[in-house]
Amino acid sequence: MSQPLLKDYAVNYIMYSRIHMIARIIIGVIILAVGALMVIKTESFLKIFGRVQWAEVKLGGGSRLFYKLLGIVGILIGFLVITNMWQMPIIWIFGPLFGQR
Repeated sequence: MSQPLLKDYAVNYIMYSRIHMIARIIIGVIILAVGALMVIKTESFLKIFGRVQWAEVKLGGGSRLFYKLLGIVGILIGFLVITNMWQMPIIWIFGPLFGQR
């Protein structure tokens, strides 16, 4: 009797893993696409969201450069999500706040 339960568990685990992988890839592609749009269509984002005062003062390129940099960060995060490598940068950035080393 234990063998069918083990078989069902293995099938469920494999299906969950595949669904999880597909969902991760879809989410990563969406993040990547939004980042690419921010880089390509910077002027549209500038019209929709307006100027960023901090970027106008601190960055030489102003708000346009800020939106492009934000898009590049989005592209990098999208690739990290697609390849399932996003945990380590999160732990590296936020680990000291929560006592992780």
